[in-house]
Amino acid sequence: MNEVDVRERAGVQRAEIDGGHCQPGDRAGLQADVDAASNLLPGDAIAAVERTEVEPRTRQFQPLRRGDAGHRRVAARSIDISPPLKQDSVQGRDHEVDERRPRRRRIPEHHAGFGPFLGIRNAVHVLLSGKATTDAGMAYTLTLSAVNDLNGAPMQYAVNWGDGGMNTYTTLGSVTHTFANAGAVNITVDLTDATGTYRSAGALRVTVVPASASLFTSSVDIGSPKLAGSASLSNGIYTVVGEGIDIWNTTDQFHYYYKNVSGDATIIAQVTSVQNVNSWAKAGVMIRNGTAANAAFADVVVTPAGYLAFQSRANAGGACSQTVLTSKEAPQFVKLLRTGNSFAAWYSADGKVWAQLGAARTIAMAPAVTTGLAVTSINTAATCTATFANVSTM
Repeated sequence: MNEVDVRERAGVQRAEIDGGHCQPGDRAGLQADVDAASNLLPGDAIAAVERTEVEPRTRQFQPLRRGDAGHRRVAARSIDISPPLKQDSVQGRDHEVDERRPRRRRIPEHHAGFGPFLGIRNAVHVLLSGKATTDAGMAYTLTLSAVNDLNGAPMQYAVNWGDGGMNTYTTLGSVTHTFANAGAVNITVDLTDATGTYRSAGALRVTVVPASASLFTSSVDIGSPKLAGSASLSNGIYTVVGEGIDIWNTTDQFHYYYKNVSGDATIIAQVTSVQNVNSWAKAGVMIRNGTAANAAFADVVVTPAGYLAFQSRANAGGACSQTVLTSKEAPQFVKLLRTGNSFAAWYSADGKVWAQLGAARTIAMAPAVTTGLAVTSINTAATCTATFANVSTM
């Protein structure tokens, strides 16, 4: 491109001015551009035109003053045929934003490590399951299962029960908790693995309703003890008072707080205290084939001396058998399960980790039986008071 071309372009610009193609406000500026282009040196004109060729978004002349040899730029107006320019934050100048400039990548929230999270947020999940509603003062069972953790094996699970209580576990499974007050709670689990702690890796909403009526419907003395017994429920705590010679041999004397059930059954309770009126005074859970003094039964009982016994009578009026552990003072969780005519006993110090007490036993019972809480004093001159918490039946 040479000076002739430049001057021809200047003529075109002048023609546009004269022809009225410009807005009134642009006419004077464009005329100045054309006049400036007419006075360029040959080399300057070529430089100016070449610049307009490589920036096609604007038709623009940026002339240089004579003698500057291309080293000093002179401001020039332009007719802008591109979209509106963005405002420069520096000195208020207008400029074009280079859309090809790499933009800063925004890290999605679920890939960011912030707050208490380490590693990839929400990449770890633990499934929580349990009843949507439970009674205040009663044991609530929560099951932790189905962990999804690509970072490796979790090291611990911290359960926040939503009522101010918190427990930490190292394995999956069923855990229990007793809510003292009614209301809605959000149970959450924080999972810790090799990369850190993941808050609320699992969550479950539970409604705690006011304590309902007792699980049991009848309170009776079995075997005609001398002193009358009783049973009551307050704030989720069952209190049973009983007197009697024993639950043993061919016939029994005790106080029984029970209900009727049919088929397979499970009863769980935490024996929280047993009054020491005799080292072998007994308090525990029972499944019994009726209320006769010599009926077949199975029970799991705790004594003041720390004996933990799985007792049973295989048939009416028959002899009893038992499996006994020592150093198991209250409080102790006890559990008795019936599956058909097979009965199994379990115990736990915390209601979370259970161990079987002896082998399961076969006892022929009718489909319809009774299950409940049993207390005997083994002292005909005194009653024994025992308390139970976290009681449940299934």
